Amino acid sequence: MKKIVFLIIGVVLMILGIIGLMLPVVPQIPFLVAGAIMLMLGSEKIKNYISNHHLFKDHVEPHIHKSKWISGIWEKINKEN
Repeated sequence: MKKIVFLIIGVVLMILGIIGLMLPVVPQIPFLVAGAIMLMLGSEKIKNYISNHHLFKDHVEPHIHKSKWISGIWEKINKEN
């Protein structure tokens, strides 16, 4: 049940992020990042895809270790799945 809620929230946030790409008054980056995190919490396939993809991994890994709260979320994602 918990994973389904994460997936639904993740999809809604991703849709808001895509709308933000088209409308200049809606911020897109926070919605896309939060959506990606929620989708990773809800799906092992998505987590593995983002964690192992060469393009995403190269850009995400350095920022994970710089920020304490992102690093905490990343540990939670890896611990839950």
